[in-house]
Amino acid sequence: KALSLLGLSSSHFRVRNRIEEASFLSLLPHLLVCPSHKTQHQTHQEDKMSDQQQPQLPSELRINYGSLLEIGGATATGSDSAKTAEAWQVQSHKWALGAGILYTLIIVCGIFSEVGLRGSLIDYNDTTTTITNIQDSPTGLRWSLLLDLTMSVSDVALSILLGAVLWAHGADKLFTVMAMVFRIVQQAILASNLLHLFVASLLLDTSLPWRAAVAAWLSMSDEEDGNNNIGENGSGSGMNIESLAMLFLYLHKYGYAVALVFFGVSMILLGGVIWNSRIFPRWLGAATSLAGVGYVLDSTAYFGVHGYTGDGIVSQICMLPVFVAEFGLAGWLLFRKPVPAV
Repeated sequence: KALSLLGLSSSHFRVRNRIEEASFLSLLPHLLVCPSHKTQHQTHQEDKMSDQQQPQLPSELRINYGSLLEIGGATATGSDSAKTAEAWQVQSHKWALGAGILYTLIIVCGIFSEVGLRGSLIDYNDTTTTITNIQDSPTGLRWSLLLDLTMSVSDVALSILLGAVLWAHGADKLFTVMAMVFRIVQQAILASNLLHLFVASLLLDTSLPWRAAVAAWLSMSDEEDGNNNIGENGSGSGMNIESLAMLFLYLHKYGYAVALVFFGVSMILLGGVIWNSRIFPRWLGAATSLAGVGYVLDSTAYFGVHGYTGDGIVSQICMLPVFVAEFGLAGWLLFRKPVPAV
């Protein structure tokens, strides 16, 4: 019954046994000859026979054996591989969803912090207005700092999840790691740069008891240096506490530009990974790389172009691909699956 299930019959095995017996009998005279008494002709015949193939089973029997082994092995291996691939795909989709949620949080925090809070408080062309705005709304600058800190922490987690998604779908491992490392370095710079913003908020907080001592120390330093220039607050000090606060605000602005250079490089690499692997649509990869170029050009202009403030048409042109890339990638991670585009 077992043989019938395998598609075999007892006649197959009888044929096989006869062939094996014939092969053994044909080799028996050669086995009985002493090696020392072998002639050159016998040695040549043995070499010739060893080069020939061994007797093959009948084609019907051979096909049945091969099919049985092939089907059995493929079934076991294919089943395990399918289960592993399915589990891996489900896990990667969870990572993609988490990355999409974090990306959305980063965009919301970044826009609200930079445009909604700092943009309404700080005017780098008008120091007096900036000082007045911050002192009238001291919590606004603090909230923008907390939002930036939330953005930095979320972006580090996003880098890990996004790298895992790209890795799981067969993206180039070297360039994926490079893109994520540049992104994490950017967040390290941004997080440390928040100290400049925090110091500025402390210097302009009139409720702090040590603020008067700092103002007096600045005034004494100017008098010792012979600086008799009148400061903006009329205190007779060329470097007053308000000017020092503005200096830290400027440091924060330029530190932000330094961080965006690393972010731009990360976006260029990420766009190349997306373009080559086609895990996401190719247009999204192209937009991501263009956004990275825009970040690099806009940020390096702060240091390479005299008088560049980032408020003109050049900065707006550089930032055009950013909206397509950032919102597109976040939306694709949230609502679509990271699979090769059709």
